[in-house]
Amino acid sequence: MKTTLISSVVLGSVLATGLAGAVQAAAPINGSVTLQTFGTTTYTGSSLSTASTISLGTPIQTGQGTKDFSSVAAGSLANLSSTNWTVGSTLPSITISSSTIPADRFIFTPNKVTTSSTSANDLVVNYDGIIVDTTGALPNDSASAIFSFTQAGGSGNAVSFSASLTAPSVNVPEPMTTAGGALALGLGMLIRKKVRSTK
Repeated sequence: MKTTLISSVVLGSVLATGLAGAVQAAAPINGSVTLQTFGTTTYTGSSLSTASTISLGTPIQTGQGTKDFSSVAAGSLANLSSTNWTVGSTLPSITISSSTIPADRFIFTPNKVTTSSTSANDLVVNYDGIIVDTTGALPNDSASAIFSFTQAGGSGNAVSFSASLTAPSVNVPEPMTTAGGALALGLGMLIRKKVRSTK
């Protein structure tokens, strides 16, 4: 009986932890918004795929947002705290205006960056981070901003730009997150088996 009681308490703790994780993993902010620039996008480096610094044209405007970003009207401004940034470093925060009050509703703060390319004339920069609804109507959530650059014809030609901000993050959970979930599930099953064997 004592073993069963202790096992039940431990199992309850494991289940509670799992449920808390499930709630936390939910997507309070859901949707996406596109970004585009009016000005000229330039870079420094021998080829776009190895660019060290990229300068985005200003201002940046948004396309029509989806789902929770539907309050973002096409043509509203998206503020990047700096339009000159170093590839591979953390991008300054992005503030997305909406058609409702307050004007600067969503703020994305990146904390991780990865880059990739398929040729010397393209570059994709992916930022992961947290997005906040300044009205407090929606809880904070993970988000990702993907910036794509292409340069048809190689060095010396114009650089085209496209970007999107998506919540929750489009990236796959890190291995440790998946492993932690599997460990909790395995532990729960083991304890359940122990409880049955003591009856």
